[in-house]
Amino acid sequence: MIRLITLALCLLLMTGCDLFPQHRVDKTQALYRATLAELDALERQGFLNPNAVSLVFIARYGTSFGRAAILEGRDGATNTPLAAQTMVQYCIEQRQTEQPAKIKACLRALFLRDEDLRYSHGGIAYKIPGQQWYVHQSLRSKVDQQHFQWFGTLQQFIDIALVEHRIQLIVPDTDLQRHLVQKLLVEHAGDDLITPNYNLVAGPFQTHEQMSNQFILEILGAALQPPAWQNTRKNAQGYLRSRGFRPTVILLGGIQSLAKWDQIFPTIDLSQQPYARKYEIGEMITVRSIRQFLLKTGRVSAVREIEI
Repeated sequence: MIRLITLALCLLLMTGCDLFPQHRVDKTQALYRATLAELDALERQGFLNPNAVSLVFIARYGTSFGRAAILEGRDGATNTPLAAQTMVQYCIEQRQTEQPAKIKACLRALFLRDEDLRYSHGGIAYKIPGQQWYVHQSLRSKVDQQHFQWFGTLQQFIDIALVEHRIQLIVPDTDLQRHLVQKLLVEHAGDDLITPNYNLVAGPFQTHEQMSNQFILEILGAALQPPAWQNTRKNAQGYLRSRGFRPTVILLGGIQSLAKWDQIFPTIDLSQQPYARKYEIGEMITVRSIRQFLLKTGRVSAVREIEI
């Protein structure tokens, strides 16, 4: 009975259930106004050009990674981030066991990071001079569970149910903004990079399924790669990996923990997450991993947090 109640509560969160809708609407409107004010400030400060198409990465504070723990370790010789497989194998050797409880305890003891991972869903916001702000993102259809591109206003992006009223803005440098505009609005690269087969826990480097943050990341990869390269997921992923992109390693929690029942839910498939069922550890494309990559490569002009 407790398990059924817990599952029901998780499903309510997934559907954006809100016991106080009017309060949520008021706060959402306030968050929208605050976000517009911050975008105006970024323009005044010179991070956005009022005479060209302005573009920023935008993220909502949502439910998908609630209670997920970030795991992070580095190879002592190369100073590169450790993959989930390396962490698991190290703990198996350290504890001389494969018992899930002991391995998870080892992972937490050695690799746990005390850092927030609740910016769960990203999009690309842009503004053509003289027009309002729009957002390009990908979503899962509630009708057929398919993954599709979505263009809408900034207000519509913020209106989607939030757990906490926070928005994060990541402003690329002006050169990267220009390349992203070319890919997104001129070449319509999203048509080539979208994969209809949606998976909430999609593996980071494969091309047969996709989750929302993956789609945004691969548009970024297409914008960074040499101009002559084709807009394909394989090319975008290969370029990102060659430049040091690493997904976030996490101990699953919140909605992601439903992966343990992936045979039940059509949008969750653990076949690309080999350690998820046994140890609840996976590698995910997160807003955090996108932000870290942009900061590491020096392609960020500013990061802003808006909270109501």
